[in-house]
Parts: sequence; C-alpha cells; structure tokens
Amino acid sequence: MECKKRIVIADIHSKNESGKCTGHFFFFAENYKNALGKDYNVVVAGGPVYKQRFSEDCLVTLPFDYIVGKSKLFNTIRSLCNAFVLFRKVESGDIVIMQQARPVTSFVGILLFFNSKCRLYSVQYSKYFLSKKAYRFIYNLVKKHIKGILCPCDEVGSAYKIPYIVVPDYIYVDSMYNDQPIAFNDKEFDFCIVGRLNKDKGVLEVVKFFKNKKFKVLEKKYVLNVKIVVI
Repeated sequence: MECKKRIVIADIHSKNESGKCTGHFFFFAENYKNALGKDYNVVVAGGPVYKQRFSEDCLVTLPFDYIVGKSKLFNTIRSLCNAFVLFRKVESGDIVIMQQARPVTSFVGILLFFNSKCRLYSVQYSKYFLSKKAYRFIYNLVKKHIKGILCPCDEVGSAYKIPYIVVPDYIYVDSMYNDQPIAFNDKEFDFCIVGRLNKDKGVLEVVKFFKNKKFKVLEKKYVLNVKIVVI
C-alpha cells in the first residue's frame, strides 16, 4: 500500500481565549483536512487547545497556547517555543502549511528553527506586514525557506515576491452544507455582517456609512457559541 505524503497544518500561536480557540484557525485546519485528506495524510499541529477539536491520531501537539490577556512578550516566547517543537517534529518530505496569526513571530520562528527536511508554505491575508522596514528585513531573510504563499487575492500574493496561489479562506467539501436556493420572503435587512466584531474589521466604518440612509444593517456576533444580534 502506497504511503501518502504528509501535510501538516500548523498553528504555532494556538489562540486560547477563556479556554476556547477563537477566530478561524480550527475551521481552516478542518477545511484543509477535509479537502486534502483523500490524497494526503493531513495532520494538524497546534497547542493544547486543539485537543478540543482534533483527535490524537491526527494531531501533532505543540506545548503552548497563546493566552489572550497575557503580555505580548509572554505569548511571543510561547509561540517561538512552539515553532521550535514544530520543526523538530516534522519528518523528511513533509509539507507544512503555517497559518497566519502574528506574521512577525511566525517569520522569526522560521528564521531561528526552520528544518530543511520539509517544504514550507505560509498563509498570508494582508501585505501590511511588509509596510515596515524591519519586518521586510526579517521576511527577506526567511523567504528562501518558503516555497509559496497561500493568499486571498493577487494583490497580497504578488507583494511577497515568491510563488503564490489564490485560495478561499474556507473550502467546503461536505454534503452537510445546503447548496440549494433558500426562499427569502420576509426581508428584514439589506446588509448583514457575520463574524467577530473586532475594531480592525471595519464594522464601525460600515455602520457609520449606512447611518441615516434608507438601508438597515444586521450584525451577527458569535462569542463562545452564543449568538448576539445587534440592529
């Protein structure tokens, strides 16, 4: 029986907010595991919080979580320790896809601990990281280790000056999702914003833009499985 090549979906930050992994990191790992699992042996590398979602047979456990509320230095050291362990645990021929949380920490981790036995790919959602001279210097030191960038658009990918591929943030391969049109008879709003209401997501700017206009905006916020609707 032919042995499948291993893909490691890695999150060296493993964000832990009050015992829960917030953000899209779990979903990203699950989506890629489902999409690629038929042709590859896909495992997930993450901190202790990842045990909530993934079984031991598909999990490469890293020692630490990024604890929301702790100092930046505290969490940076923990993330770098995770990077060290990750690159010690990769096997010859592994494909490592490193999720983006804090790019500068990820790139420093690569600079310090990269293992040439693996093929490394980096997920990047923004080119903002490259706007600072010091960060560009760090990236220029590590980009030789990165085989390519996974990104949401050509504008982001081309900024990193290495091969890239544009892919959606979420990949749905499961029949559990209903792809049939749903009747929408009782319209209650014109625009809907779904997700975490972080300041840097531009939610306030959107709401202010529609203020005193004829449109109604519905915001949905999910916090620890509790849905809050704000009109």
